[in-house]
Amino acid sequence: MENWIDIGSVDELSAASLKRVTVLNREFAVSYKDGTFGVLSNTCNHAGGYNIQAVAGHMLGFFAELGFIFPQFPYIAQSRGWSHEDMEHNVEIVRNSKELAEGAAMLAKRCLELAAHLVARDEAPSSIERGGRKAHAVHL
Repeated sequence: MENWIDIGSVDELSAASLKRVTVLNREFAVSYKDGTFGVLSNTCNHAGGYNIQAVAGHMLGFFAELGFIFPQFPYIAQSRGWSHEDMEHNVEIVRNSKELAEGAAMLAKRCLELAAHLVARDEAPSSIERGGRKAHAVHL
């Protein structure tokens, strides 16, 4: 395993649900949940910036697979980048941001409008078929 790069022990990496590691001058996010590790590059491939869009996209895809339905523009965001890991300062910025509060209010309004639309037209799904992933058969 001469091409492997040691990024830390299992104990060290599983101590937090999300940890930033640098390998060959590139940043990665190492996640740990329910005994499983995941790794995601922290660099946007097309612009070279931080990769928060990919994280949000993965989360949206995960919840969509669970059957959640989203309104248009389902994101609001604030990021100072990974060089600012002082969460207490990030929380303060979010709490005091008029723009983020307005964005959250508009997102909540879009959610309520979508829910009202689905309920009024009886379009809200009552159950979701499991997909064919992970050895679950698709029944048509």
